[in-house]
Amino acid sequence: MIDAQSDELVILVHGTFAGDKDRRDEGPRWWQRGSTTWEALTEVLPPGAVLPDEETGLFHWTGANAQSERLRGSADLLAVLLWLEERGRSYHLVGHSHGGSVIWEALVSAQLLSETKEVPSSLRGSLGIAPASLKSKHWVEWAQLPGLRSVTTVGTPFLHFLPRTTWLTSGWRSRRFTLKGHDVGFVRNMVSLSIYVPALVVMVGALLGLPALTIGAILELFDVAVPFGLMGLAWGAALVLTAVLFGPVNRLLFADALTHRARTSRTVFERFADRWLGLWAPDDEAIGMLRGVAAPRRPDYRWLWHPAADREPWAAPEGTGTPIPRVPVRIADPISNTGMVPHASLWKLTRTLGPLRAVFNRWIGPRISGAISRLLLHTVQGNDLPHTSLVYASPWPLPLDDLPPGLPETLAFRLTAHANARAAQLAPAIREILAQAALDGISLPQAAASRQRPRPDGALVHTGYFEDPELVRLIGLHIERHMARPPLKAPDEPALLSWLDENAEAVQRRLAEFRSAVPE
Repeated sequence: MIDAQSDELVILVHGTFAGDKDRRDEGPRWWQRGSTTWEALTEVLPPGAVLPDEETGLFHWTGANAQSERLRGSADLLAVLLWLEERGRSYHLVGHSHGGSVIWEALVSAQLLSETKEVPSSLRGSLGIAPASLKSKHWVEWAQLPGLRSVTTVGTPFLHFLPRTTWLTSGWRSRRFTLKGHDVGFVRNMVSLSIYVPALVVMVGALLGLPALTIGAILELFDVAVPFGLMGLAWGAALVLTAVLFGPVNRLLFADALTHRARTSRTVFERFADRWLGLWAPDDEAIGMLRGVAAPRRPDYRWLWHPAADREPWAAPEGTGTPIPRVPVRIADPISNTGMVPHASLWKLTRTLGPLRAVFNRWIGPRISGAISRLLLHTVQGNDLPHTSLVYASPWPLPLDDLPPGLPETLAFRLTAHANARAAQLAPAIREILAQAALDGISLPQAAASRQRPRPDGALVHTGYFEDPELVRLIGLHIERHMARPPLKAPDEPALLSWLDENAEAVQRRLAEFRSAVPE
């Protein structure tokens, strides 16, 4: 039961590289108590909505650029939300950058918990901070998050990871892959059983034969060397079979879970679209960069939602298979081939190593190059999930086309102009440091230490959102209109309220178009 008398809590979730390694609640970061943004939010929040006090504490996660860390952070956040649900507390969520991703992953996990009515082992550790939620018969109801009043994401690049094709797994590039259809858990379990049962039968059969062989050996009824040898071979074969198939089965289970989450994202967005406010600038550097490093040869998102048997084959556009250039890995030509004068070369050694160099550059080097490039690409993407691809990156939880603007036009223009002005201020200071290092013959760190170091704050649109008071007021107005008991006096912000109305209508209209094109 939600307590309508308590103040509604506003939970702030920071993004990548914005955490506090000492987990301090007070500090200069936008989400910390005492910061400029904290004070600005305190001013614009309506009566009845409050930021966490010292007793409640702030939400912390590592902020590492890794999807696994975002998932762990979402599990911790979900534990906090269930803790609030248990106490009947209403709340609002505000996330910046990948803080919005953490929020979204928590909502997807909550939806899956309410549907499956079971807690996976990966979440039990995080949910341990709210043990009553697991013991109570109401925890499934709490997982539906009835106390969630609103969600605001600021400059969030929503990432959509899908499985790659491997043995037993149809990845997102496969024509058989689809987000449409029933839960494939039954098929998954049948495949698992078909792999493990033969090994178990062999091992159990050999184990049941052990007493007979033992009795035969004691009574000297027959020569047990051959039967014991066969039993050992059977056990060995079963263990080898299990070991060989363990990896493919795990990949199948992981791909199934990842696909299930991708399918559930639609359900979650349809549930919370009327409470979600996505604020993002068209010049946001993080969103643009992640869009650029996502899979370049991908189908339209709607295509994935049609049954595989009913849709037209997807023709991948021409282009390279990786969005970044490969790092060249090769053995350089010998000095004798450089044309240097005077000539310097160990002639016999050069002739001996020539064929090996050609083999390496032709066959081995390109494979090492591809592995390094994929590692660099996944590092930029924050993709540390095995056998997955970042297929879509979007400022919306669903990667749809023709999205409505994420900010009022004047506000978006002002954010870009402010970032450009701050970047222009940095350029002369950096040039002076370079000049001093060259003229004085000192290193760049020494030159930088001798001067007042230029502050990069606000030089990016992505990190400058909260410096604009109008954006902070938009967050406060969105929270106010979704409170359980909003203030009686309407705020005097006609332009911002009008934009919020237009944005809400555009979100619902775009969602309706998607539903019409891809009915469930």
